[in-house]
Amino acid sequence: MEKEPNFEEKFKTINCPISEKSISELEKEGWEQFFSFHARIPEQWNMAVEKVDDAKRNGDWEVLDVKGESDLEKQDTVQYLYKRRTEQRKKWAEEHGY
Repeated sequence: MEKEPNFEEKFKTINCPISEKSISELEKEGWEQFFSFHARIPEQWNMAVEKVDDAKRNGDWEVLDVKGESDLEKQDTVQYLYKRRTEQRKKWAEEHGY
């Protein structure tokens, strides 16, 4: 049973761009999904904000917000967070043999 949204909670600002590309396009480019949420539910939205901040904190990850693609996902405001290593992190890993 889905918990009713707490509409008294404020929506925080998410610190990543929204992708215009399809999920399959992103995955071909090396992006990987790491979180999904309902954008209409403040608690889930704010958890997504925290996930973005955590992923970007050390400069290791780029993050995108991707809207659900199916009619049901759109109706239910499902969104996904996708991430991939930054060029800075890829370079560091190569230099250190990872």
